[in-house]
Amino acid sequence: MFRPEKMTKLALILALLHVCIVALCQSYGTPLSEADARLQQLKVANANISHISANFTTTITTPLLTAPQYGAGLLTYNRAADRLALSYTQPMGDELVIERGTISITSAGQTVKASGGSTEQVLSMFKACLTGNFDKLTQKSDVEYYESASLFTIVITPQNARMKKFVQQMTLRFDNNNNLSLMRIDAGNGESTEYEYTNQKITKN
Repeated sequence: MFRPEKMTKLALILALLHVCIVALCQSYGTPLSEADARLQQLKVANANISHISANFTTTITTPLLTAPQYGAGLLTYNRAADRLALSYTQPMGDELVIERGTISITSAGQTVKASGGSTEQVLSMFKACLTGNFDKLTQKSDVEYYESASLFTIVITPQNARMKKFVQQMTLRFDNNNNLSLMRIDAGNGESTEYEYTNQKITKN
């Protein structure tokens, strides 16, 4: 028997779904079914980068804390030295350095170092994001592309079990100059870290 109230509920659900899809597209831009040309443009634009410096802010969200944690500082990258550093001014003195396969984290005056496979993955991930070379980063991942008038956004959902241990989804946003302006890492269970980059200074060979 036809029941109008069921149709009303279904229509409401479909309408809400439509609103969610529209909101997502407005946030990221228009979905692209094919992005080879845009990816090649990124790769070519960043192929000869030797040094990068940029101001950054971080927003860390975790269910263990009642409010997001904010940070800020300076990012530097030296390709020849294979060195990436996040030097914090907030909180002052904190630093994350990844250099030749070793990661060093300084917080509250204490330094911890680590090396190995996962460290190499983190360094490769950061370098890929900064230089626009996503060949390895997108392997065994579901990838979505979006473009707006001023931004190109890549959403990467790893399917590799090893990668999924610390990254459930990664969102990368590039500006019209092919510079990385945002990187968001969702670790799952409500935990995420978002980096925003400004005042990029890039040196090429």
